[in-house]
Amino acid sequence: VVTRDGQDDAWVHLDAFLDTASDRAVGYHPWNCLWIEGPAASGKTTFAKFLATLLAKQDSDLLPIHVPVMELARVMQEEGTAGDIVLTFLQHRFGPQSSFVRMLQQAAYARRVAYIFDGIDD
Repeated sequence: VVTRDGQDDAWVHLDAFLDTASDRAVGYHPWNCLWIEGPAASGKTTFAKFLATLLAKQDSDLLPIHVPVMELARVMQEEGTAGDIVLTFLQHRFGPQSSFVRMLQQAAYARRVAYIFDGIDD
């Protein structure tokens, strides 16, 4: 795995991404985005699920939300693209009045969510 700065050790960067950020509440985290790319069947989806599991199991201040891009695109076609498309996707998946969706929305407002978009290249 080669990272965006050309280093071979992606684990160092993953560890920094998962680390707790004391300034996240004001909108700052040194690693606000992590991009994983590779050829078909190279393990990107497996890694995305592994990342979500890591976030859920360790002492992280982030709540992982796995968003399959193919499902998101289908919801966007059905519902349109106005407004918060991820919220619309979650409401479509769990129900518009779901207390689970409200909890996820609160976590997002508190900047405590790691959106994991999977299947961008599908």
